[in-house]
Amino acid sequence: MKKVLMFLFILMILFTTSGCETLSRMTNYSLADEKIEFEMANSWIEEDNGNDDITLSKSSTKLSILSKTKEEVNGMNASEYLDHVVKEKLSEMDDNHIIKKYPIIKRSDRAIYSALYTASKDGIESQYYFNVLEFNGTDTFVYALYEAKETSMKYNIDDVQRMLLKMEWNDEKELAMY
Repeated sequence: MKKVLMFLFILMILFTTSGCETLSRMTNYSLADEKIEFEMANSWIEEDNGNDDITLSKSSTKLSILSKTKEEVNGMNASEYLDHVVKEKLSEMDDNHIIKKYPIIKRSDRAIYSALYTASKDGIESQYYFNVLEFNGTDTFVYALYEAKETSMKYNIDDVQRMLLKMEWNDEKELAMY
């Protein structure tokens, strides 16, 4: 009995000194000089892409997330920017068609524009879930592109949608300017 109690005591010390954050099932990320924060499940692995954007992968899927200001996208609104990035990405493909244009999700602090396409290149078909999130009262967009095969898309699309709904804007100075 003493050995069991001692073992439990040692485990308790290890957990408190090593930090319980390692037990978390989520990883925190930030964009735009930490103005934008979000989290994703630890099953997503961050790839080093050499810039400030974030690229995550999971199995044979890829999620690219980046922030842009309205100035960087030549003053386009969120809907125009979504159409622009869809056209740009799909221009690289041999064949494509839209699966679903989602209704705009409007919340008090954001609007999310989304569309799901299927496209093929060199005979390999994938699905592309395009998203542009606009934080109300800012000049900032978040562009998220999730690329996967159809079966993976169905399985992981909820992770991407949840991430966009929970993404946080943390720069009060910019909000005060509007």
